[in-house]
Amino acid sequence: MKDTVVFNAVGDIWFADHPVTLGHGVASTLKKNGPNSFFRNIKNVLDSADLNFCNLESVISNKGLNQKELTSIEMRGCPDAIKALQDANFNVVNIANNHIMQHGMGAFLDTVSILNSSGSHIVGLDHDNFTNVVPFVVNGIKISVAGFSLHPELYYNGTVPYSFRAEPSDVIEEIKHIRNHTDGFLIVSLHWGEEHFEYPSKKQIDLAHQLVDHGVNVILGHHPHVIQGIEEYNGALIAYSLGNFLFDLWQPATKKSIVLKLIISKSNKFDFEIIPVYSSQKYIIHAAEGETKKILLEKIAVLNSNINKLSKLSEKEYDSLVKENRMANRISGYKYFILNLHRYKLSIILQSILRTVRRRMGDL
Repeated sequence: MKDTVVFNAVGDIWFADHPVTLGHGVASTLKKNGPNSFFRNIKNVLDSADLNFCNLESVISNKGLNQKELTSIEMRGCPDAIKALQDANFNVVNIANNHIMQHGMGAFLDTVSILNSSGSHIVGLDHDNFTNVVPFVVNGIKISVAGFSLHPELYYNGTVPYSFRAEPSDVIEEIKHIRNHTDGFLIVSLHWGEEHFEYPSKKQIDLAHQLVDHGVNVILGHHPHVIQGIEEYNGALIAYSLGNFLFDLWQPATKKSIVLKLIISKSNKFDFEIIPVYSSQKYIIHAAEGETKKILLEKIAVLNSNINKLSKLSEKEYDSLVKENRMANRISGYKYFILNLHRYKLSIILQSILRTVRRRMGDL
């Protein structure tokens, strides 16, 4: 029997079409090429692990689907997507995020049912206002995984069934309780931070440090869609954002990611390896090699070294940088849409333009 556990962690996976990639996004590619096309070139890395973790950012359900409505077809995966997760051995799946309720309770519950039927271990479900802690004993080593979303829920008005926490203090108190009732290695998934921004905020850094101080061994961050730095703190590891693993965003930074390989031994000791990966035009995930690998690792090293520098920024300075980044990203989306008009159905173009006009009028 081995005396270690290999736990691979990746960032955001979704099987949907983004509003700006409708007709040529991940969902459309799955229908064309099948569910097993995405991970075939990275399968050797995933197969070498005992546990593979991902953040599932979209439902995989046709419940409530209206093929004529933009809001119904965008950001929605189909049930066949479960075959991709199974084939790649993603057996630990976080669903505490800001898109999992986008298509309502029916699609959410159907997604949970599909995951359960496949044998997946679901992280981030709430039970009686307390997150489910998923325990594992592998090779005699105890590992527990919990997940929270700190991003506001924008799509569902009722009480959400996943582990959304409005305040960081709520997560801290829950982690205290979990650690008091759980021994072994504790991994916490956090859906947090700013989209398309390469640096965590001081508030995130402070929260991460407090969670480690209360017994968390590894923090796995996601939501920004780009890689952020990885920090070693007080014997623990904080990956502020693992980036996109499978996504259909168009910016170059969103196509580069990592597999964070944890080698966990007894007494809560661990080593780790960063495996850089990238996504091709057909959303096929590849392990980076040669010069591409070198450039990605150098980029990650810069992000790591800048964590402490960014923590010294005032909240006002950080927010100003985020605002600039949001505007640049919005302009990027408009440019992509215009340059790819020939790829959309006329009904999608009209609905997209109308929605944009309504949003801009709402901002006035």
